[in-house]
Amino acid sequence: AYLSGETSLRVALQDPEITKQQIVDILRRIYGDQVTEPVDIFLHDYATNPYFYGNIDIPLVGVNRQTFVNYAAPVGRLYFSGSGTSAEFLAILQGAYYSGLDTANAILEDIREGLPLGAEFINDTPRV
Repeated sequence: AYLSGETSLRVALQDPEITKQQIVDILRRIYGDQVTEPVDIFLHDYATNPYFYGNIDIPLVGVNRQTFVNYAAPVGRLYFSGSGTSAEFLAILQGAYYSGLDTANAILEDIREGLPLGAEFINDTPRV
């Protein structure tokens, strides 16, 4: 489940057993008493993880398709992919998968054309 705002902070700070019980309670309201107790629960707190310090990819108001093109543009020999570079499938697995394919194809194209890897400009025209 994706949680954000005050809810994500509350869940991050509370005992995981409380969170587990809350999840079971919600599932039982939806599916009835056939929902069994989980064996275990895994929670990842993105808010305090030093590699994330926040939530998943959520763009600001006013972000357009060009923003995602810019996110995915190579810098020198460094190529980027991931769900955060996908305008169509932002913040989900499909975005990471398809952007990975796009980036792999861009690398192959550069190799086939004999360009230095990460050549983002051809004849002063940005590659899009």
